[in-house]
Amino acid sequence: MNMAELKSNQFNLVIISPERKFYNAPVERVTFRTTEGDLGVLKGHIPLTVGLSSGHCKIQIDANTTHIGVIHGGFAEIQPDQVTILVDAAEWPDEIDVERAKRRMRKAEEIISSPTSGDLAIKRARYSMLKQMARIEVSSMKEGSSYRGEFLADEES
Repeated sequence: MNMAELKSNQFNLVIISPERKFYNAPVERVTFRTTEGDLGVLKGHIPLTVGLSSGHCKIQIDANTTHIGVIHGGFAEIQPDQVTILVDAAEWPDEIDVERAKRRMRKAEEIISSPTSGDLAIKRARYSMLKQMARIEVSSMKEGSSYRGEFLADEES
């Protein structure tokens, strides 16, 4: 979408994972989890680059339309008229296998509580737990699960 098609209060949001261009369209607001906490971005935000943690990504198209996905790791580059988010993985609620996430969470808990687990194993298990908690939380949300297609990546890539 070119800048002429943006409404006065919108900016372009691009979310890319190694597998796909997850999202590419104008939005009024995006909120996501950084390594320092949640961050909300509106048009005109000061330039900023931040590291990301696993968590929800709330995409507000307009006053009546909001979609929620989950993103894992990476970073976001924020400019006044564009936000580019590069992530390790991104999922819509209908793409999340909740039972698999619960199994992985239990496995991570076992590793963390085991007296024989090394520091690296515990660190990886904690990261896995964060990912699984984010997946489970977002999977229960209804926004974002029914629109996949109209606002996904443009076909001009």
